[in-house]
Amino acid sequence: MISKQVQLNLKEHEQLLTALRKNISKIGKTEEWFFARFDESQNEK
Repeated sequence: MISKQVQLNLKEHEQLLTALRKNISKIGKTEEWFFARFDESQNEK
């Protein structure tokens, strides 16, 4: 049961990450760029 939930969560995570990569590539950015900006915004709080 737990294993099934973990598999579903991993699948959803991969789908979201794929969508993120696809959408940020439309503006000419990379995954690394996105997460660097995200980290910067978290440090400002």
